[in-house]
Amino acid sequence: LKLGVVPTFATRWLLPRLYKFNAVYPEITIHLETSTKPFLFSEHIFDAAIYTGTPEQIENWPGAKIHFLMNEDVVPVCSADLIFKYFPELKATS
Repeated sequence: LKLGVVPTFATRWLLPRLYKFNAVYPEITIHLETSTKPFLFSEHIFDAAIYTGTPEQIENWPGAKIHFLMNEDVVPVCSADLIFKYFPELKATS
């Protein structure tokens, strides 16, 4: 099974769970290919891909069958030094 995935999703979510899949289906070998760009089946040979996309983006993936997997929580992350550089008033409250 050749599967295209986003690197962070692969390392944080998928890889820690693959052993369960392998226990149930030991005869299936999974080949992962990672990319931060959308997987276009017309340009790459994949059996499936896991990627996030808006409804507008999904419309531009011709021939793909889309299945919702999960919601995603997006959290901004920044160093304290960078925050205080642009928002020095926050330093007094930390």
